[in-house]
Amino acid sequence: MSMALPSTLTAERLTRIVMTEFKRPPALYKCSPESIFGAVMQCAALGLEPGSALGHCYLLPFGSGKDTQGRSNSQLIIGY
Repeated sequence: MSMALPSTLTAERLTRIVMTEFKRPPALYKCSPESIFGAVMQCAALGLEPGSALGHCYLLPFGSGKDTQGRSNSQLIIGY
């Protein structure tokens, strides 16, 4: 993950921010780990902080794309 991050954002900071984001919509705990990792990697590649005060981007659960085990998918939504 740290290789995908720009120099202004560290892997430790992004990890702390993502862990804080899980407290907001509890449905993220029911999402597949693969989709969460993919959404976080998109944040890293774009250099965006999810759920920040500036509203760069958000990690949200979506139930329509359920995986084979019935888990929802997490999706990265870019703010404005």
